[in-house]
Amino acid sequence: MMVFSFRSLAVAVLLLAVPSMVTAQTSVTLTGSASPAAVRPGGTSSVTGSNFPAGAVIAPDRVDVTLRPAVAAAGPTVTIPAATVITVVGSTRRVGFTVPPTLTVSNATPYLVSVAGVTSTGTGFTSSNAAALTINPAPRILSVVPGSASRGSTVSVAITGQFTQFTAGSVQASFGPGTSVGGGAEGAPGPVSVTSPTQLIASVVISPTAANGPRSVVVQAGSEQTTLANGFEISGTSPGTGAITLAPSTLSGAPGSTVTFSGTGFPTGTINTSAITVSLRPAAGGLNITGGADSITPASGGSRQLAFRIPATLTLPSATLYQLSIAGLSAAGAPFSSQNSIALTIAPAMRILSVSPSSSNAGQNVTVTIQGQGTAFVQGETQASFGAGIGVGGGAAGAFGSVTVTGPTTALAQLTIASTATGVRAVTV
Repeated sequence: MMVFSFRSLAVAVLLLAVPSMVTAQTSVTLTGSASPAAVRPGGTSSVTGSNFPAGAVIAPDRVDVTLRPAVAAAGPTVTIPAATVITVVGSTRRVGFTVPPTLTVSNATPYLVSVAGVTSTGTGFTSSNAAALTINPAPRILSVVPGSASRGSTVSVAITGQFTQFTAGSVQASFGPGTSVGGGAEGAPGPVSVTSPTQLIASVVISPTAANGPRSVVVQAGSEQTTLANGFEISGTSPGTGAITLAPSTLSGAPGSTVTFSGTGFPTGTINTSAITVSLRPAAGGLNITGGADSITPASGGSRQLAFRIPATLTLPSATLYQLSIAGLSAAGAPFSSQNSIALTIAPAMRILSVSPSSSNAGQNVTVTIQGQGTAFVQGETQASFGAGIGVGGGAAGAFGSVTVTGPTTALAQLTIASTATGVRAVTV
């Protein structure tokens, strides 16, 4: 209640009671932590609270979100408008917000989040407690090794980041004009090998006509981009990259299989498999494949043998020719790359395309044609199973039995179906 005093010339006192235009504050209780509980500057999070004023609209621009460091002077305190206000149930609301990109911290810093605002009907509210939130520093590139290379060379470059979250298959890198990465287009981002959340290996091909000078190294991880300005130098002199000669000239394999090959001319000292990039380039054009070596033996020496597993997820309609090459970095920091490639023919993954007929009645004998892809059926060696209650080729019901092979991808199976057999069966060859 507000009391106003008006005094006349006759010194009479008039007291007027004026009701308040703003109702009492409502106390909101927040959950213990924000969700997600850790973000970087520019990232989004939210806090959930109960006992918000019911029956009124709460617009995001009427809600202030305050971010305060849990330890005084550990970082700046900022107050920002909410990005969203969502009703969860009843008087429980979720308030979303974006951490300002300008809020910078040098280490992971604990913060406390509180909210205050007013509803469309003028009811004020404020949180009685604060939710915990960790603000991480923005990711950055710490080092690029080696930091230089010559025109016309191919080098394996180790990139080390800080506060990064690199994941395989989602990271690309660019080394600027006159360079290509992981078989990608010149000057454009290309795929890299992820060895840890903070480390990458990039196979960089430098054009013989590339201009000398520094290049910015840019790493793109999803929507997140990190740049090291002038992080790589191109010169007209050789940095001493080791030229590896690979053998044999041809190999074959299938998705999920491992191929082995040898190389001579490796730099002395230990070479870790995580520092080797194996690249497969389709001879007829298309998407390049990169990955790490599974093994390298011996641990040191000029001549070594390597093993590489063809990705099991690779899907091919027919046998496809790839050119296999390698690049890497020794433990001592000496770069190397292959001066030739191996012609690797990858056959389609083995699978059953069709079974005809695909159904039958219980108690029947039936001949079934099995059509495969990428298979190599052999008479006398290939067997099949059609599951419980079904005998194949005179064998026991439910067990593998012999089939008649009519070609590398086709076979005939004589089935004896029990009178009690029902339902769907998996066919295994």
